[in-house]
Amino acid sequence: MGSVSPPTPSRTAYLRRCVRISLLKRWPWPLLFALLGGLAGWLLDWPLWSAAALALAGLLLSALSIAVSSWRRHAADLPSPY
Repeated sequence: MGSVSPPTPSRTAYLRRCVRISLLKRWPWPLLFALLGGLAGWLLDWPLWSAAALALAGLLLSALSIAVSSWRRHAADLPSPY
C-alpha cells in the first residue's frame, strides 16, 4: 500500500487563508478607523445614525483594504491553474 499525500488546497482556499491571517494580524486597524469615524461624526455634531454609518464605513473599508492587499500580495505564491 502506498502512502496517500494530503490534499493540496485550492488556489482560492489558500488565498482565503492568507486573507484571514492578515485580518487577524491587523485587527486593530479596522477598529481604529471605526473609532475615528465615529469620533469624527460626533465632533461634527452629526446625528447618531450618520456617525454610526461613518464608523461602519471606516471599519468595512479598512478591512476590505487589508483583504485586497493580502490577496494581491499572495496571488503569485501558487501557480495559476490556467
